[in-house]
Amino acid sequence: FFFQAEDGIRDFCLSRGLGDVYKRQAEYMGGEYIFVIDRSGSMSGSRIETAKESLIYFIKSLPANSYFNIVSFGSNFEPLLADSKMNSDEIIQQVLNRISFFGANMGGTELLPSLPVSYTHLTLPTIYSV
Repeated sequence: FFFQAEDGIRDFCLSRGLGDVYKRQAEYMGGEYIFVIDRSGSMSGSRIETAKESLIYFIKSLPANSYFNIVSFGSNFEPLLADSKMNSDEIIQQVLNRISFFGANMGGTELLPSLPVSYTHLTLPTIYSV
């Protein structure tokens, strides 16, 4: 179901006796964000610093009740978290601390293998993922 307004979702669900569906939908309103960051050798110097600054900006700007994860890639790939986590002050601080250690130290630039792993670490049902 796609509606432009939260009121439309609520009205639709409640009018059809689907209050539980609306409650679950409300839990996912923040969405889920998977950030994919190039940490290959070609990102050395100011490039990796700019990427880290941008990533920090986006992490700090996440909507309330949203889930997120970061997948780094180079010759291989590595999700930062085992599964996406809901943004909380504690999780965000932990992630920001780990981002500060990101370097352009993951070898070559192989983006394609990292994309499927981005989907396998989703927390929310796929219907709500973009």
